[in-house]
Amino acid sequence: MNEEELLQSLIFCYLCYYPENKTASTSLLISYCMHVICNNCIKETDYCVICNTKTTFVPLNKSISSKLKRNPTELFSRPVDISMFQITSSINLIEYLKEQIKVYKKLLKLARIEIEKLKSKNEQRNIKRSINKKESINNDKIKRVCDIIKTTKRKSDKSTSVLDFSNSSYNAGRLTIPKDFNPYKKFYRK
Repeated sequence: MNEEELLQSLIFCYLCYYPENKTASTSLLISYCMHVICNNCIKETDYCVICNTKTTFVPLNKSISSKLKRNPTELFSRPVDISMFQITSSINLIEYLKEQIKVYKKLLKLARIEIEKLKSKNEQRNIKRSINKKESINNDKIKRVCDIIKTTKRKSDKSTSVLDFSNSSYNAGRLTIPKDFNPYKKFYRK
């Protein structure tokens, strides 16, 4: 039995199993609910005898019969081809996007490295600026202290100091106070 004969044997009346009980005047009808019935078994043309739904019947001619007898692989080959095209397109898109992600990750890594370099340079500049500011502040303080010392020296030259260590000596980090120094002696300003 070849394929067409096999497919032909699948089209028969669902009640009397025509073509086995075939008479000369028998023809097959197909309903919209896809039930096949011969004209001998049909009682009403408005209702399907198999499922009792309201429907209409159409004679099963060669064009309808050829559509029903078509090889199912032919029917499914086009949707399968379309599905395969869509799947391969999706896979190609996914691969492209994966490559783009790799590129952008590398760029992100380089950008982070560049940001870190710029941050460290900025911190170094800030440190140098603060050092320069501290130096200038320290220089200003040193100048002020020197000015104060100079002014006090000038004043001390003019007047006698309360603490006069002129006859004291400084040796190895120690200050030796003269013997005649009395820390409790009261000095009065003139």
